[in-house]
Amino acid sequence: VQFRWWRRFHPRFGLDVAVTPGLYGDYQQTGDGALRITGYAAGVFNWTPEARIVLGATYQDRPDYPVLPIAGVTWTPREDVKYELVFPRPKIAKRILWPAACTDDVQDWISVTGELGGGIWAVQRAGVTDVLTYRDYRAILGLERWDLVGLDFKLELAWVFGRKLTYRSGTPDASPSDGLLLS
Repeated sequence: VQFRWWRRFHPRFGLDVAVTPGLYGDYQQTGDGALRITGYAAGVFNWTPEARIVLGATYQDRPDYPVLPIAGVTWTPREDVKYELVFPRPKIAKRILWPAACTDDVQDWISVTGELGGGIWAVQRAGVTDVLTYRDYRAILGLERWDLVGLDFKLELAWVFGRKLTYRSGTPDASPSDGLLLS
């Protein structure tokens, strides 16, 4: 569940704040280390009608990256192109037009995104409670449909690399090979 607050203080400045408590476990271990509270706070300054500056921080509640900066620029030079050059999830998107789907209510977008992926879960292994941290990097090719009067959908194909598993107990780390992820 995410609790989010967005407030525009001025026509050119707004603040976006969110807190997300969650229970992350393997259904056997839901105690020690399973409750995580993540969140972010980011200020958005409308520099021009096409460009915004974004600054803030995100709290990940992870031992490898507890806090990450949020920083960058979003630029929409035309209504069919978006550059969201914001760390930690930069994205470039282009609206595409399918002849059969050309209406004012439906927009199809293709995108390329970078992402720092992973998470942390409380697990039980051989009768021992532990906390697993998973980290990876992702290069994502996406296809999205925004339907203003119906259902939206998103299809993403990601190349996942730089994968690493670590355990709080000190069990030797593992580095799985690169792979593809379809979501």
